[in-house]
Amino acid sequence: MGDIDLNLTPGSLAKSDNAYVVNAGLDHLYQSGKRVELGERTGMLVWQTNASVYSRKYNKFDEFDLAVASVSTGPAVLMLRHWRASLQVRSDYLTLGGHALGWFNSVNPSITWQFENGELNWDTIYTRRAYNRKVDDGREGDYIATGLNLGRYFNNRQVVTTLGAKAIKFFADDDQFGYLGGQVNAGVSTDTWHNGSAYARGRISAFQYDGRDTLFNKERDDVEYRTTVGLLHEYKDDGDLLKDSVLSVYWERTFNDSNIGALYSYIRNQWMISLTRSF
Repeated sequence: MGDIDLNLTPGSLAKSDNAYVVNAGLDHLYQSGKRVELGERTGMLVWQTNASVYSRKYNKFDEFDLAVASVSTGPAVLMLRHWRASLQVRSDYLTLGGHALGWFNSVNPSITWQFENGELNWDTIYTRRAYNRKVDDGREGDYIATGLNLGRYFNNRQVVTTLGAKAIKFFADDDQFGYLGGQVNAGVSTDTWHNGSAYARGRISAFQYDGRDTLFNKERDDVEYRTTVGLLHEYKDDGDLLKDSVLSVYWERTFNDSNIGALYSYIRNQWMISLTRSF
C-alpha cells in the first residue's frame, strides 16, 4: 500500500473455530424495609449485588480464550409502575489466552421511566481501564458512554420493540487508541409459540479515532454493522424435563468497515446455542 510492503501472515487470513462458554453467577437483593417519599409517591430502597464468572474457551485458537470475573453492588429505588433507578459500582478482572489482561472498574447510574405499554431508560457508564501487559499501555484510559433506550409493547405484550442511541468517548493514554463514537440500535421480539419467542436486533456503531495510525500515518474511521437473529424457549410447564431453564439459539454477523481496511476491516459470523438455568 503506497510505499509500504505488507505480508499477510496466517493470523491475518480467514479462520473458524468452535468454543464453549460457561457463565455462572449469584444475585442478591437486600430489601432494606425503608420507604422513600417523593411527592405523593412512596418507593422501596433496595441493595443489589452480583458476582459472576464468564469463560470462553476455543478448540484451536486458545490465544483468544477469554475469562472475566465480575463483582457489582449498589443501591436502587423502586417506584412500582412509575420508575426505578439504580447506582452500580462494578469491577471486572480479565484474562486473555490464559494470561492476565487487566482490571476494568466502572460506575453505572441508570433510571427507567415506565408508562402505559412501554418504558424509557437512560443510563451512563464510566470505566477506568487498566492493563497488565506492557504492549497495552497506550490503551489504558477512561471510557464514558451515555444513551437512551425506548421499549414499546404491542398486542398484550406479545410483541416488543426497542429503539436506542448512545454517545461514546474513550480517552486513551495514546491518542491512536482513543475515539469519539456513537451507536444506534433497533430490535423486535415476538411470542411465536407456547413459551417460545423469536427476535431480531440490529446495531450500527461509528468511531472516529483521535490520533493517526502509526503504520499508515492516517486518521482511522470505523463503522461496525451488527445483526443478530435468534430463537428462545422457556421451560415453564410442570411436566418439562428442563423446568426453570431457557434454551436459545442465535446467529450474529458483524461487519467492521474501516478506512484502513488492510488492518481493521473484517467480517465475523457466529452461531451459538445456550442453556440457562436460574435457581
